Amino acid sequence: MDQVSKPVLIALIAAVALVGARFTLMRSNSGGSGSAPAAATAPGMNGLQTAVDKANNAVGVSKQSAKQHEQAASAASGDTAAPAQATKPAATKAASPVQPPVKPVPAAKPAKPLPKLAPGDKSGPMLANLAHGKVVVALFYNPHGADDNAALRAVRSADRHHGRVVVHSIPIGSIGDYDAITTGVQVMEAPTIIVIGPNHKARTIVGYTEVKEVDQTVGDVGGKAFAAKAAKHLTGFAAKASYVCDGDGFKLLTSGLPTNVATLNGFLARGERVAQRSGHKLATLPASGAKQLAARRAVVAAYGEFATEFGQARQGLKSGAPGPAVLTMASKLDATAKQYQPALHAVGEHNCLG
Repeated sequence: MDQVSKPVLIALIAAVALVGARFTLMRSNSGGSGSAPAAATAPGMNGLQTAVDKANNAVGVSKQSAKQHEQAASAASGDTAAPAQATKPAATKAASPVQPPVKPVPAAKPAKPLPKLAPGDKSGPMLANLAHGKVVVALFYNPHGADDNAALRAVRSADRHHGRVVVHSIPIGSIGDYDAITTGVQVMEAPTIIVIGPNHKARTIVGYTEVKEVDQTVGDVGGKAFAAKAAKHLTGFAAKASYVCDGDGFKLLTSGLPTNVATLNGFLARGERVAQRSGHKLATLPASGAKQLAARRAVVAAYGEFATEFGQARQGLKSGAPGPAVLTMASKLDATAKQYQPALHAVGEHNCLG
């Protein structure tokens, strides 16, 4: 969920997480065992092999008969010499080219084992990220703080360096579950961002922050390969659209994640309202030029379809089958985002649809 910046996709993940337990239970109750069927011989293979053997034998008999007739004809003509037999010229052994010596490949070093975690410690994925040479950005935040809102947007908009920077957003109340990461680092208030490099060098950002500061800190702890790139400033419709979409995900996160079907219905209803309101705002933003106009049409259409898909999922819940309703919504949301993303990316806008 850390890499998703749209409200609709955040809602999707929350909904799928809710019904995941139910699917797991259903799967465990319907478990069974089966054995792989033995390999079977194709029909007719035995007969085909017999026919091939007979044909080969017939060819041998024919060759022998022809040889006998040839010898008889030679004798009748007074030629007592045995039939000339083709002789093969002596093969000259070609000098083989000198092969360069093959350098032995050094054995791969075994992966360094991860430190043993205390019971209940959830730092394992972060430690695995570091072991693979990645930079970890861990945000500890209060879902109801204004500065936390800014910090959450900053880490989600940070440069991921093609997957080499991994972001984890964690409610401040769960900080005790990450002792392996926070040991030796003071986390006294929310929001606090801990940026950790592959060499476990760490720095913190406390309080209000922006994307530029996060990217700079990632470069400081990660080295030259993670150096901050020059920011690309959006202009015109793209900049205003990004601002409208920016807080949508945070609004849904702070509204409370669903824990059962009843709260899932309310969560989807809030997602539908957020998509409708943002869609109306986006439709009123000024745009000029072919690309900007195309981007506005795309994002307005996408948000309209998002709202519709949330509403259809709510209707599906009334049928008593939350699983199919959520899975159908997942497919539609993904298809909608992919359909309209190119027009927004053409103007540099990556926030509204990710």
